[in-house]
Amino acid sequence: KGWEDLDFNDIDYKKVEFDDSNWVYIPKIKEKDSLMIKDGMINYIFKYNNSFLSTGVIWLRTKIKIDDISRDYYLNVEKGINRVDQTFFNENLIGNTFSIDGKRNYKIPKEILKKGENLIAIRVTNIAGDGGFRSPVILKNDVTSNEIDLSKFKYKHHAFLTNGSSIIVHDYNYVELVDNYKNIDKKIHRGYVTSSPYGNSISFEKMLKPIIPYTIKGVIWYQGENNVNEYKEYLELFSGMIDDWRENWGYDFPFYYAQITPNIYDDSLLSHELRDVQRLALKSTFNTGMASLLDVGLENNNHSPKKQAVGKRLALLALNNDYNFDIVSSGPLYASHKIFKDYLEIDFDHKGSGLNSRGELKDFEIAGENKIFFAASAQIVDDKVRVFSNANVKHPKHIRYGWKNWVLGTLFNKEGLPASSFNSINEN
Repeated sequence: KGWEDLDFNDIDYKKVEFDDSNWVYIPKIKEKDSLMIKDGMINYIFKYNNSFLSTGVIWLRTKIKIDDISRDYYLNVEKGINRVDQTFFNENLIGNTFSIDGKRNYKIPKEILKKGENLIAIRVTNIAGDGGFRSPVILKNDVTSNEIDLSKFKYKHHAFLTNGSSIIVHDYNYVELVDNYKNIDKKIHRGYVTSSPYGNSISFEKMLKPIIPYTIKGVIWYQGENNVNEYKEYLELFSGMIDDWRENWGYDFPFYYAQITPNIYDDSLLSHELRDVQRLALKSTFNTGMASLLDVGLENNNHSPKKQAVGKRLALLALNNDYNFDIVSSGPLYASHKIFKDYLEIDFDHKGSGLNSRGELKDFEIAGENKIFFAASAQIVDDKVRVFSNANVKHPKHIRYGWKNWVLGTLFNKEGLPASSFNSINEN
């Protein structure tokens, strides 16, 4: 309710008679950007890697023609809108949701329909990550269903988000934002926000420090999506955080964490590198464990709703290591590989009662000294994985598995726990 009532000096934007002639249309989707047909995210409008403009308050307006006004309609966005939306139809609020993944299925009562032209106006408030539509926008009734062309939406970036919580209304136009956003960013005075849950020191002081006097059995941790751009620093930061928490509590409690799930992201982000840093953190820390999630990701959502699998796998680590349950608690983890004439043979830790595959083994690649990788076929032989030579790699040396943003794991142990992706180059 609170988000609906916030006044950003933009109440006129929902009105039918508002003049949006100086607003800009969402660009038509190019073939090379076909993934955006599924997403329609705001960062596509303002160019990738520009979190400054893909967060904040963005308004979208479009006019649609309706001939049949004898029945109720629904506005549907199956995979949700990131992150908060207030959606208006002919100036009437039809929905208000605070959720990344929550399905939008807003009823449009026939009483507010007009024969001919009707207005849809949506205020999107995005506080982190990629904002906007996570799937096509559908207008439907009990007889028809039609997708609304995203390029028919006009939009305006109305307010910046700073410090994770401060909203600053502005009046820059599209050209000024895109061409000069770095200078604009520097000019904005952020001040000091003491209540933002997104500041690291604030989170520690307000959330962790008050409970440090109390004894804890251990920690479970699920985080990393926001660090895919900084994967090179993550190992040191993550290991340092674990050490710091243990020092503050005064003892070396177990620390179990979930590897981030695969997700399509975009080509400039290297989430597989972050996944591998999380795998390598097992070697740079002690009394830790990692739950691999290579099989539960969703292609267009970096927050997989399959949380039960995450919880169960973290529980397996605690039950095995801390409560004396004799169970397999981890999926296979790369241990080493040997080079033979026609294949590379990979050995794994945590094989449980044996290696297994779900369907054909996929996403294994090999490379020679030049570290240029090519796809290779693989199969399980004697509880190891043999990856066979590719014609493009005469002298294979390196091996990797699941090395891309979006992948669905095929290698498991017989207990059903997935192997982590890996790159043997990173072992050193």
